Amino acid sequence: MKNPAEPSPSEHRRFLSLLNRRSLNQRLLILLLSATVVVWTLSSVSIYLTVKYEAQEIFDQALAETAHTLLSLNIGQLPAQRIAATDGQSDVNQGKHNQRIVFQIWRRDGQLLYRSTGTGAEPMVAITKLTNAARADPFATEDDSKSAYSQVYINNQPYRSFVVWDQSGQFQVQIAERDDIR
Repeated sequence: MKNPAEPSPSEHRRFLSLLNRRSLNQRLLILLLSATVVVWTLSSVSIYLTVKYEAQEIFDQALAETAHTLLSLNIGQLPAQRIAATDGQSDVNQGKHNQRIVFQIWRRDGQLLYRSTGTGAEPMVAITKLTNAARADPFATEDDSKSAYSQVYINNQPYRSFVVWDQSGQFQVQIAERDDIR
């Protein structure tokens, strides 16, 4: 029984005769154009992936710098979280910020000190224990800081987050930027 996907011998001969009828210039032109399209496509994909990776690195660096800038504030003077008795809503200092970037500032004991609009009273990222290595170098090397980045969902939207401790190990900043903005 003949496979329907397989060309018949007469179709195969017609294709070969068509190729043979073309001049050498035409065949070379077809070969060159085909190779050019393949190389162009592979190059475009490679450039796109490289640029996307580099842009992520730049956005990650900006997120880390913003977190470190927040740590440079005099955080110790921010009042601790107070829970309102009437409605159960947290009476945390809450800034009016653009929701492109949201952040929270936590004390080591788990008290929320400050949060931007768009975040709740729960940590965006699980509050991590401060390791001795992080205490010694809160501005960890690039390899160490990669683990501080993660993907989180806030209000059902994906965010790229970064977590960092201050030098004393007393305060943690959790900051996140919307993925669609990045």
